[in-house]
Amino acid sequence: MPLPSISEHLVERTGDEWTAELEAFIQSGDCEMTGVARLRPEWVFDHQETDFSTIIMLGVQHDYEELHHAPELRGGKDVTRQYLRAADAANKVAGWLKE
Repeated sequence: MPLPSISEHLVERTGDEWTAELEAFIQSGDCEMTGVARLRPEWVFDHQETDFSTIIMLGVQHDYEELHHAPELRGGKDVTRQYLRAADAANKVAGWLKE
């Protein structure tokens, strides 16, 4: 899904308001948890730099009973399903931030 263009209208909210707005992604079932944190340098890939100081974290819950079957295909299916959910949720959050 392509991301929308960055809106020309600047939205201003407090940090708590932005964080509370993330609850919509939990309510819609895109993810089970959201959070906001100050970026720590050790979280950035080696030889990479960023000007960002704050990050959004998204959590998706794996099915323990399915993971218990790893490394069999059955266990890998849940990992793949949840990674795809996480990627989709991240894309939706990125689109929301750009609106």
